[in-house]
Amino acid sequence: MRIERNTTAIARQSAAGAARNLASPTVESQRPAPSVEAVVSERASKLNALERSLSSQEPFDKSRVESIKAAIRKGEYTINPEKIADSILETAYSLLRD
Repeated sequence: MRIERNTTAIARQSAAGAARNLASPTVESQRPAPSVEAVVSERASKLNALERSLSSQEPFDKSRVESIKAAIRKGEYTINPEKIADSILETAYSLLRD
């Protein structure tokens, strides 16, 4: 196996080949792009409208978060374990049904 020591000459040859390829467009690039017709369903249109609507809203209620933080700082925030358990079970049931 022979290793070429003159890497500059190899780089020049590669660059010249690349320039030739760019200068002479292929038959594929000379063809006009085919026209494509897309039909969007009513459901997709509704989802798109919903996405636009949601993107303009805050991801969470800042005032609610601040009120919970204040209640925690004051020691007034109470946790209802039964409500948390019910919510977890409800989520699990809904996931199993779907």
